Amino acid sequence: TYKRYFRTPRRFAQTQPTTTLDEYTLSLEIDVTQALPQPEGAPQRFRRRSLWIGTGTLSGGNSPAFEFTVPAGLFEIVDDYVESGWDLRANVMASRRIGGRVQVAKLFQGGVADWDETSIMFEWENIPHNRRNKALGWLQRVHDSEDLYMDPQL
Repeated sequence: TYKRYFRTPRRFAQTQPTTTLDEYTLSLEIDVTQALPQPEGAPQRFRRRSLWIGTGTLSGGNSPAFEFTVPAGLFEIVDDYVESGWDLRANVMASRRIGGRVQVAKLFQGGVADWDETSIMFEWENIPHNRRNKALGWLQRVHDSEDLYMDPQL
């Protein structure tokens, strides 16, 4: 196998994307939860609220990104929850329609990394790679303690 890939003058076909980013819809939701007081030994229960942000729009250019418009007044609502002791998590879901069915994937679920008066920064999360790709698996294991600029992240 090594000889076939590295010692032959033949060029192998490059993999090509099967679809474009504009065929996907990304949805963003903010989950706010609060732990409820429980008697000792009882399972922990939570109060949960879902704040729907909406779907993202794909920006063009050399570095395409999905941008979400936060509804007016939502930041103040989230700020009130946080000041009352609630925890925040962001959920990002991707979907696309193929024929008569919809494919759905959970892309991200993470907590708050930083907060200020005008914005909330959520934790970075590496997008999983194809486990059959041995080179990416090795790179992930060897450099797991470092932030690699080429790792796709949300």
